[in-house]
Amino acid sequence: PWQQETLQQMYHQHFFEKQDDLWAKNAYKTLPALMNATDMLVCGEDLGMVPPCVPTVLHDLCLLGLRIQRMPELPSDEFGDPSTYPYMTVCSPSCHDTTTLRGWWEEDKERRERFYHNFLKAKGDVPDKCGPKIVRTVLRQHFDSPSCWAIFALQDLLALSSTFSQRPALDETINDPTNPKHYWRFRFHVKVEDMLASKAWLADLQSLSVSSGRAKLSELSENLQECASADLYDSL
Repeated sequence: PWQQETLQQMYHQHFFEKQDDLWAKNAYKTLPALMNATDMLVCGEDLGMVPPCVPTVLHDLCLLGLRIQRMPELPSDEFGDPSTYPYMTVCSPSCHDTTTLRGWWEEDKERRERFYHNFLKAKGDVPDKCGPKIVRTVLRQHFDSPSCWAIFALQDLLALSSTFSQRPALDETINDPTNPKHYWRFRFHVKVEDMLASKAWLADLQSLSVSSGRAKLSELSENLQECASADLYDSL
């Protein structure tokens, strides 16, 4: 109906046009103060509905943006392509406010089928579960991306191991923004000692890091160098 279109236009004009200069002015005023207050690397969460001024502000202030593959920057894209991400970004398959890679795969059948066939270019039936082979392929895309940082939820890294990924996928969600009672209560089911004892899992992580150029074999400890020399990749 024309009433809905009119309201949508008014909404867009108010939040994304009339207020854009105000958003930018305040950003240039407040963000440098925050950046100067810490030695930490500051990143901007430029996901979802953001004002048009955001990319320019991030660029001018040399702030990293965020890229989550299933939340593409362009509305015309269904999935982000890590190989095209700008250098000044942090990339990841998921974040604290989304389901994990395994969780997303299991809860959205139609979308995972499009991702499997159209984006991963895989053939055959789409697996119901996101096993280590699929996880490894997706993680490798992010390790190999031009993004300055590739940072992963530990749940997605644990999914490289069939032993570490026995827990129901949806139980690994940290925050569910639609549920006010589901926040910051996630606890890991795998001990750090068990992770360090898993040479196969460490080999996967080290190989991904070294083959992508994000780590140098010479910089790893001796036992991790042995892990990194193993090539455990399997094609889909």
